[in-house]
Amino acid sequence: MASMLPEKATLEFNKDRFVSQVSSGIAFRTILIGNNSEHTIDQALQLLSKRLYTSMDEHDLLAFNSTMPEMTLIFTNETDTVAGYKCKKAIAIFNDISRPEIELYYTENIGLKDPNWHTPFASIPGVLLRYEIEQYNMRMRLEAVSVERAIIPEEKFKLQDGFEEVTPERMQYELQQILETFEI
Repeated sequence: MASMLPEKATLEFNKDRFVSQVSSGIAFRTILIGNNSEHTIDQALQLLSKRLYTSMDEHDLLAFNSTMPEMTLIFTNETDTVAGYKCKKAIAIFNDISRPEIELYYTENIGLKDPNWHTPFASIPGVLLRYEIEQYNMRMRLEAVSVERAIIPEEKFKLQDGFEEVTPERMQYELQQILETFEI
């Protein structure tokens, strides 16, 4: 099952909207379409013929992120270059000392407005280009390999037809059920 885990994610954005996709072949795909100004996200899940989506506001996302263990962010003076951008380093230290710390590298040189409002790292002031996150009992490491300037077509910020609307709680349940099958 580990070979079915996603290995690639894409993030496309303009000043206040983004679309993020994580996929594994043609069988599994998740999509987040967000509006940073309105603090809303549409989350979609496609697994074979199952096509679900939910719309979430800031309140729904706070409930979702509440499953993340409490942490303290420490901003350092260290820097590194990721995907051609000079990044600042922050460290997330969890109150539960059995959890290893997370290094986060972010840049303030990409013009994405309020990029982390919907994540457990909301106080990071720039775009995360290298970080780790634990969800559904999996620790994932994400690192940008390239950043390209492009005009993003308006239709990218709209969900395709054919998805069934579900509650945010049902979406989280469905994702949990799917991702638990990937445990190694």
